[in-house]
Amino acid sequence: MNDQHLSTNLEKEMLQEFRQAVDSGQRISVFGCRGRSLALDPEIRRLPLGTANPAQLWAQPEDLVVTADARMSFRGLNEMLLKHHQWLPFEAPDGHDDSLAGAISAGVDTRFRGYGALRERVLGLRVVTPGFGVIEVGARVVKNVAGYNLPRLFMGVRGSLGIISQVTLKVSPLPPLRRSWRKTGTLEEMALAAESCLHLAHPWAEIRLTRRDVEGPTELWAEWHGITETVNKLEQGLDRPSQSPDGTAAMAPMAGLSTLGGGVPRRMSLELIQRWQGGPVTLEWQTGSFFGQLPSEKAWEMMIWVREHAGGVRILSGPIWDQPRPPALEDAWRRLKNAYDPQGVLF
Repeated sequence: MNDQHLSTNLEKEMLQEFRQAVDSGQRISVFGCRGRSLALDPEIRRLPLGTANPAQLWAQPEDLVVTADARMSFRGLNEMLLKHHQWLPFEAPDGHDDSLAGAISAGVDTRFRGYGALRERVLGLRVVTPGFGVIEVGARVVKNVAGYNLPRLFMGVRGSLGIISQVTLKVSPLPPLRRSWRKTGTLEEMALAAESCLHLAHPWAEIRLTRRDVEGPTELWAEWHGITETVNKLEQGLDRPSQSPDGTAAMAPMAGLSTLGGGVPRRMSLELIQRWQGGPVTLEWQTGSFFGQLPSEKAWEMMIWVREHAGGVRILSGPIWDQPRPPALEDAWRRLKNAYDPQGVLF
């Protein structure tokens, strides 16, 4: 199949939906991945994108690059990459098997922080916009000095500038060995254990601290992807691995709570977990990347705290608050919205 036309049918359907929305005076919210929906006004029409055709995949295994229909799930993509002994090291902290476009649009980041952020693996996008029609941003090569990183415009904005129809990503070779260690104890004990892991080897695929409630214990999950020699060294400092990584239990979301994702400076990691009261939270110790749930009022307070301490945070699901943008960002956002969605079709 010609890779230039992987998502042609989807793109035609989206352009038709845009025209109908303008004629009827409606606004559209794209619904492409479960568990990431916001509480929307009843007048906002949700538009499901459906599923991808598994055959719509174009791979360059020698360059570790793959282009796929954006509706493809991460699990489906990795199953198809197995024949090339490659994978996209991504797993959402709550265990959802997101679509490629869904995770990128919602700003969901990867659990396996030792491989870098998911956004750093996005080389190019094909996007359907009300203002410019179908556009291509980025490139299909790893080394690209073409100018501004335009794919970033569509990351974390939930389809409010355009609908992603095709994604080009950098993938990785499958690791020869995957092992994990699990411990439980107090928050302070597990923080010390996490630091001990960093002294034994670096970088880990992930070192995750999870606390499901204030009264309960904190769980440390340390996962290593590498060679046997390193695993033998880790066993000397951490005992034998506890179980295969395939047995990890994701942090299941709780109904009625708002889901937040973001990151804080590493020096603030312990304080963030201490302040997180009212819902579960998981934090990647090497990077300060966090993912968790809170009641609406506490979620709003936590967002303010994170931003006051040089962190970044976004709402992944739950209610929408009236959050004015800083003046410097408001003008830039208005210009982008007027260019890519001049009639305000997309929510």
